[in-house]
Amino acid sequence: MCGKLARLGDKPAGYQYPFCDLLAGQGDGINEPEDIVRRTEDAAALIAPRRWPNNLGHVLVVPTGHYENLYAIPTDAYRAVGDLVHEVAVAIRETYGCEGVSTRQHNEPAGHQSAAAQR
Repeated sequence: MCGKLARLGDKPAGYQYPFCDLLAGQGDGINEPEDIVRRTEDAAALIAPRRWPNNLGHVLVVPTGHYENLYAIPTDAYRAVGDLVHEVAVAIRETYGCEGVSTRQHNEPAGHQSAAAQR
């Protein structure tokens, strides 16, 4: 069960989109602009700040617009993220010769969305 649900689009108190400064070209001590490995008009791929051990291909793909989570992102921006996820997955497979890749999408604290907590 989901328990008590907030209205879609509600932001937790003190919420700040964790990628605004990075996408504007400013580092934050965790990510730096050079961590962005691919950027389109509506999505960006960056080396994850907290790499998983022994996982050379840990990349975050985020929308370039300010959307808190899956519930708030417009269809076109979500499509742009999906297109970039596909591009990155193919590049990782070809670069590292891995036999497969995994993708994940998390929303809200109970869904293990943790980017805001990393900042």
